[in-house]
Amino acid sequence: MTKQVLNEIFSQSKSTKSLIGIYNRDIGIDDFCVGYVIDFDDSFIVIQHITTFGQKDGIHVKEISTLEKIETESDYLKTCQILFENQKLLPEQTIENVKFSYSDSWQYHFLNDNSCIGELIAFDLKGEDLFNFGFLIDFDEENFIIHLVGQSGENQGSNVYHLIDIASFGLDTLQCRKRKYLYNMKAKASS
Repeated sequence: MTKQVLNEIFSQSKSTKSLIGIYNRDIGIDDFCVGYVIDFDDSFIVIQHITTFGQKDGIHVKEISTLEKIETESDYLKTCQILFENQKLLPEQTIENVKFSYSDSWQYHFLNDNSCIGELIAFDLKGEDLFNFGFLIDFDEENFIIHLVGQSGENQGSNVYHLIDIASFGLDTLQCRKRKYLYNMKAKASS
């Protein structure tokens, strides 16, 4: 990247508080940082970090020579920008209590006892360390059908999973509320 290109990107971000994503070279994906530029020179960039929920989360100083790439205007950054500019968009948590059955078929009872059909829920599968999110369409004692929703509210189609493979559920989490809001916003825009 040339200095001129970097200066244009950094100046635009600084003057408009438009979000950019920066990746460090030779570092894991967890070192991806989203934010807007507070200041920069030929060697360093100072970033106001913004979380996936659009909230300020500290200031990062990065050495420009360690950057692998800079992301601008991706769908992910656009959704972070919307939430950053409109903090009140995400609804508050409304579910305070759940019913839980301490049994071998806890997954079925959780979905059934808490009337989860139509809710955007989080779940992870045994042996995986990432959560999936989607609207619960239907379930029985063995399987469930879920309409998956991506981190920017994108429609990822419907899948069927075995209940026995579920390691945990999340209900009314901040990530669930974010994805539901963005999904509904995209659905409204396309209709």
